[in-house]
Amino acid sequence: MSADTILTVTDLHFAVGRTRILNGIDFSVPRGQTLGIIGPNGSGKTTLFNCISGFNVQQQGSIVYAGQDLGGMLPHQRARAGLGRVFQNFGVFRDMTVSENIVTGLETRGGWWSSFLPWSKATAAHRAKALEYLEEVGLGAKAEEKA
Repeated sequence: MSADTILTVTDLHFAVGRTRILNGIDFSVPRGQTLGIIGPNGSGKTTLFNCISGFNVQQQGSIVYAGQDLGGMLPHQRARAGLGRVFQNFGVFRDMTVSENIVTGLETRGGWWSSFLPWSKATAAHRAKALEYLEEVGLGAKAEEKA
């Protein structure tokens, strides 16, 4: 894998019983680029993402992310390594602001006790991090709007 490649999938296979779903998938994603996966219903797109994120374990092949072989890593370990995933059916708390939604996600990473008190250092750090993330994706001006 080149230093300019963020994700490489090589000879990926996955089957359920005798039904082959993925049969020798190969691709790489250069750092800073976006790759779209398209296909009809039932073609294996979700299975591919489940294998990459660790929710399914491939029977053959390798997945390398940021130079690290993900083989044997659980989904939460892959997430900690920096591999993120957004599920097709996601939800937001519509009665909360955009930044409050992000803070909620950050709080769950450290356990509910990490920012139990609204004036705690952890809560302030989560708010600052949420604003940093929003600025990074060009949504800083929307931070206090309802999601």
